[in-house]
Amino acid sequence: MEKLHPFPSFHFFSAKTLSYHQPKQSWMALFLTSFKRLVWLGMEVGFFIGFACGYLYGLGGFFYDLLLTGINQGTWLALNALWGMPLLFSVLGGGSFGGLFLLYALLKKLSTARR
Repeated sequence: MEKLHPFPSFHFFSAKTLSYHQPKQSWMALFLTSFKRLVWLGMEVGFFIGFACGYLYGLGGFFYDLLLTGINQGTWLALNALWGMPLLFSVLGGGSFGGLFLLYALLKKLSTARR
């Protein structure tokens, strides 16, 4: 049994997936597989960036409110950044990576069609 890396995106780019001994795929299957992998990678990158930003914003806002104004609705909003920012950043990261991939594929298709 093949041992997988703990992060799924690293397994997508393993030597097994780049092997020349795999059966030929249609261009649409290859395009969709690449698109899904890139969107997943964008979601992972966005999640980790959002987690770091949410952690800093949430705990920083909590201690700021605790020391200056006391615990209030602003504290609750700041602590919601711990789950809200990773969720928002992962959606935006997947969408932006997917959009850039589609734009790249469109431009590549247009540039090869002129030849």
